[in-house]
Amino acid sequence: FTCTPSAPAPIPVGGIICSGGSITSSGILTVSATTAFTTALAHKTYDINNVVPTATLSTVAANPNNLASVPFTLVFSRAVTGLTPSDFILTNASVSCSTSDNITYSCNATPLADGPVSIQLSSGATTDIYTNTNSISNALNFVSDQTAPVLPTLVSPTNGNSAHGTAEPGTTVVVSTPSGATCTTTATLAGTYSCVL
Repeated sequence: FTCTPSAPAPIPVGGIICSGGSITSSGILTVSATTAFTTALAHKTYDINNVVPTATLSTVAANPNNLASVPFTLVFSRAVTGLTPSDFILTNASVSCSTSDNITYSCNATPLADGPVSIQLSSGATTDIYTNTNSISNALNFVSDQTAPVLPTLVSPTNGNSAHGTAEPGTTVVVSTPSGATCTTTATLAGTYSCVL
């Protein structure tokens, strides 16, 4: 692009025309919808950057987990401002975040009920110093299970038959006898189990 003074020196703020745009009183020069500049007029110095900041979500929490508040981290590729809880695309959760440098945000997700939880930062939620807005983040997915399992039932086995009964789907069931014999199995998705002592 080219810049042309609109008046002899000293050039006032707003007195430089660049490819159809101009420097505003706030010191921002916009040449196109995707290009933004900050400037120090006294030195005629321009810092040009039209690369959008990226955002990445991560967590050390297990999946599934039984946490009432699940910690996760949101990291931007450069400092941004303007983040609010409403900027997240949420399924079965609410979120809160804090930061000391506007790059790394420490966040917590509170599941609203047992079941799948999904968290994603929407595009355009935050702004960097060049007025670029962030791209959409990756999605963070996990299952919340804060409800204790129901005690399994047991049908007493007879000679030559397996121990069986009902239990919460996916739970581990251990059956033992007074003589010390044991068997271990996992309850099916239908909530039944069977194992041989």
